[in-house]
Amino acid sequence: MLIKNYIYTLGKYLPEKNRADIGKEVEATIYEQLLVKYGEKDYSNEEITEVLYEIGSPRVVAEAYLGKPHTIISSELIPIYFMVSKITLIAIIISLMVTGIIETVQADLPTIAFIIDFIAGSVNACLSTFGVITLIFILISRKGVSVPETDEWQISSLSKFVPAEHRISIVEKAFEIGFTIMALIWLNYFTAGLYMKTGAQTRTLELFNTSEFANIIPIINTLWGLSIALSLYLIIRGTWDRKSRIADSVLSLAGLAVFALVVFGKGYIDFSVVQNLLNSEIVTVLKSILSISVVVTAFFTGLTLWKHAKAEFISK
Repeated sequence: MLIKNYIYTLGKYLPEKNRADIGKEVEATIYEQLLVKYGEKDYSNEEITEVLYEIGSPRVVAEAYLGKPHTIISSELIPIYFMVSKITLIAIIISLMVTGIIETVQADLPTIAFIIDFIAGSVNACLSTFGVITLIFILISRKGVSVPETDEWQISSLSKFVPAEHRISIVEKAFEIGFTIMALIWLNYFTAGLYMKTGAQTRTLELFNTSEFANIIPIINTLWGLSIALSLYLIIRGTWDRKSRIADSVLSLAGLAVFALVVFGKGYIDFSVVQNLLNSEIVTVLKSILSISVVVTAFFTGLTLWKHAKAEFISK
């Protein structure tokens, strides 16, 4: 178990794409040194500990593979920092591009105007977002999430090995952060609706009753903001705990409740514009799609709750 803990801790300081290969290589080195030092046998914890101390701190070993140490942001957070930054910035650029294209077509603006606005907006949004993400990770590093390295590290400081099924997928959570930010941009800066091109004109069929829907936007912003915060916490921690599972369950249920309220509640969605322009059959189809979406969301929310309940209460 000590070797597993050592390799698991080492992996926290490495990019995900290199983690498995470097982990296998270091593990092979550990067993080679044990074989040379003690021969072929069942090794005791004391013997393994002595070899691990000879090999050195997981952070130092990881930095040796990476080529240089990181100082501003702690080593174990660097891979997470780059992944979150990359996916978030890509999501922002895609969101701004789609929004800009629709607004350009809708207002019949020149292409050059779209390009200039898109570049200016992307640079501004990306620099601001990148700065905020960098500041957050620097503060996390400084506030003690990362344990400062000393000349004499201790075996007791190794992270406990976590089975693969209980770990967090950094890629999945990073994508969730990126696309949640994209959804926040659309919710707060973009008129949601259907877009139809009739002849040379593009018409906007707004589905939401602006005055009523505005009352629920702060709730959605809060839920999505908490979701981003939870994803960041899980990425940094690397594994689920009871509090994070409960938080994820509560956010999932709250999100389902808000979605159902918007779809089935009175006053949030107004189909009259669609019905007047098209016909009642289209409205019926749209209502069916929204209802099915609520049912599908409820199904996946149920799977999430079952997964958390099984991990915390049933499997133990």
